[in-house]
Amino acid sequence: MRIKFNLNETLPLHVTGKLVSGYLDGKEKLLLWNMLCDEINGLQRGYRLLTHALVLMGNHYHWVCSYDVQKDPYFFQFFEEMLNMAMAGAISRKYRFTTLPKINPVRNFPQYKTLYRYVYRNPIDAGFVSKAHYYPYSSLFYLVKNKKLGFELRDNMNFITDPFNTLMYVNEACDGETTNLYLESENEPMVID
Repeated sequence: MRIKFNLNETLPLHVTGKLVSGYLDGKEKLLLWNMLCDEINGLQRGYRLLTHALVLMGNHYHWVCSYDVQKDPYFFQFFEEMLNMAMAGAISRKYRFTTLPKINPVRNFPQYKTLYRYVYRNPIDAGFVSKAHYYPYSSLFYLVKNKKLGFELRDNMNFITDPFNTLMYVNEACDGETTNLYLESENEPMVID
């Protein structure tokens, strides 16, 4: 497992999108999961975008990806606008994401490791599943089951190379100090000039 980022590497971002109103479950959630995967797949084909993790909850998503947002500051706003158009046609106009997702840069490897756990533990902490890899609206579910995901998932951190230890790390309860390390960094949103 790596312990630091390379100097020439685009640092990961934690992108969080939240529904303005409503809560998705069942068939609507499955439709949105498929739309998320399709939109990410389309963007990966046309842009230098790497996806490291994706989890869809009932009213928000967590997306860990690498993209040079300084070169294209409206990239993620464009993503959510495309997602909103797809949702309006397939699910309902009452569901839409805010057009300004929250974007937080990952500054170092310990923060990335904590973020990885935080994102994949979301379904456990919400009480949906007992183990992170049981949650079907998560890229970890597809990695563990070796199932085809609708987009390319890139583990440039070499973190999932040891699935057993990775799952132990993700599924074990976090201590408050570890979670606070990540959440403190969340309070510093990315500023784009």
